[in-house]
Amino acid sequence: MNTKSFIVGAVLAAAIGRSAYGQPALLSIDIGRQSPAGQTVITNGGFDVSSATGDVWDLFDNFRFVYQQVSGDFDIRTRIASLAGVAYWTKAGLMVREDLTEFGANGFMIATRSGGWGRYFFTARLAAFYATYSYFAASFERVRYPDAWVRLVRVGDRVIPMHSTNGVAWTQTGDLEIEQLPAAAYVGLAVSNHPDSGATKATAQFRDVNLVHGPPVAPAILSQPVSVIANPGAEVAFSVVAIGQETLEYQWYVDGVPIDGATNPTHAVVATPESDGSKFTCLVRNEAGEVLSWAGLLEIEPAGQPFDGILLERYARISGRLVQYMVNATNYPAAPVSVNRPSLFEVSGLGDETGARLRGYLTAPLTGDYTFYIAADDRGELWLSTDDNPANKELVAESYYWVAGRDWDFYPSQVSLPIYLQAGRRYYLEALIRGDGSPNQGAGGWRLPDGKFERPIPASRFVGAPARFSGMRRQPSGRFEAQVEGTANSLYMVEASADLTAWSAVFTNRAPFMFVDSGPAVGSQRFVRAVATR
Repeated sequence: MNTKSFIVGAVLAAAIGRSAYGQPALLSIDIGRQSPAGQTVITNGGFDVSSATGDVWDLFDNFRFVYQQVSGDFDIRTRIASLAGVAYWTKAGLMVREDLTEFGANGFMIATRSGGWGRYFFTARLAAFYATYSYFAASFERVRYPDAWVRLVRVGDRVIPMHSTNGVAWTQTGDLEIEQLPAAAYVGLAVSNHPDSGATKATAQFRDVNLVHGPPVAPAILSQPVSVIANPGAEVAFSVVAIGQETLEYQWYVDGVPIDGATNPTHAVVATPESDGSKFTCLVRNEAGEVLSWAGLLEIEPAGQPFDGILLERYARISGRLVQYMVNATNYPAAPVSVNRPSLFEVSGLGDETGARLRGYLTAPLTGDYTFYIAADDRGELWLSTDDNPANKELVAESYYWVAGRDWDFYPSQVSLPIYLQAGRRYYLEALIRGDGSPNQGAGGWRLPDGKFERPIPASRFVGAPARFSGMRRQPSGRFEAQVEGTANSLYMVEASADLTAWSAVFTNRAPFMFVDSGPAVGSQRFVRAVATR
């Protein structure tokens, strides 16, 4: 094997040509202030890569990188046969980065050592000198050597990390845009130990390394199924958009059971009571491999059936930081660990690997433009319907990474565009909160047309307008009839009393409705009132 050396910044890098074993031609370098230096050894079937004290985290990196510069899209995969180190956060995996400085933007698909955290996750630095965060964490599946496969796909600015146990059936860990990546980026194998490891090196055995320039070989999913709330009897379509070489095949599943004849990228289903809570996934495959989509959840809710107050559902054993991971969990939405009615549109005290959903029907107090806000740790989505039909909900604001409690505008995405609402109308509002690493929290707020802020929104906004009688008239029998007015479809009760002290319910319905008195005829004292049931 011929070798040569060249200078990258102030760092000496050794070029490793294609060996007799068929590995791709890669270069090897220590990025950051490594001491002692790392090491790269070509072996039969791959590379043994060692890194001394250091980490890929925070504002700068310190690790061993075995790489190739690739222009445009790529698909790289490898099997990590072993990872030896002394630190809990020893990491090995595949990386793409903008440059060879220690501050460069990058995405890193990681397997941690089985004696440490022992899980797969994906970190990224979105721009030079930004902090590095863990954007996606895989499910509860443990990293098991020697069959810990990792894969990294680039499509334009999008970086798609995956993991597998066999290099054929892939789990798509996430999907992140890193706009700072240049057309010609640096791609390869990365190993970091950790500052608490002293001078002891961590060593990863990379085997079956395969790097393809261009579109991905095995399928990768660019657009996942979207969860929906549908009205009874409505037709709902779930779909995926995938990319991969050769012909792609599709198979849809409902709650893990294959659906006969559902072999297209889109699958339509009619919303029935039996399908409420069902989860639809799609397996996409070709000759090179397969990947299972995330779940699209189907929930059935009737239109115009608002309830008063805020409903808070908490969920446990929710792995990964994406809201979609909560939808994927087997216990969502059927088995929350608790359900209660908070006084504010807010949840706090979420523990590790937990999630929550807040929802209710807002009554707009004024006509005009409202601005909505969401703050969440680690992720949060705020959905608002155009009316009191949950099926019409739209994503209006998003906390795509953690912020401090009630920190409403750290990211522009946390703030909605102005939204016009009408006074007295009710609107479905839903917040999905995903926490990872306690304590976690989430809240939704708004700015009213008069400039007043309510952040979080109080429960008093989630009730219908006061009920009232209109068009009251006496019948010949002495009884009377009247129209009960109020917020459309809010639940109201008519109560009667003989002394204005003791009241009893005589009729319940959703406003507006016509009430015909069936009480005593003329000659008996009788008072009637309409109230909202709370």
